[in-house]
Amino acid sequence: MLVARVDYRVKNVASDPLKQVQLKFVWSSLSGEIKDQTTEYVVGYGDLPLAPQQIKSGFVQCGKGYIGRRVPVKVDIYLEDDERHWPLVIGLLVQ
Repeated sequence: MLVARVDYRVKNVASDPLKQVQLKFVWSSLSGEIKDQTTEYVVGYGDLPLAPQQIKSGFVQCGKGYIGRRVPVKVDIYLEDDERHWPLVIGLLVQ
């Protein structure tokens, strides 16, 4: 099964440690149909805070895959803070 994947790197450019960092990934088809939504806790409640200039990386995959073929999808990435979110990347094409 083939699935879309996004690798990410988060760097704390502030002077204070970050206690929580959440990224929301919204996966959609080229026609706009939402395929999946995922929240990635880059720094969560059980993690050590992300110190200034420290980098944390990881990856996230779309929950919808296709057998034997690659299907392009788009992903919107948001920075989340409980009920609010701010767009970081909109309409990134993943092939």
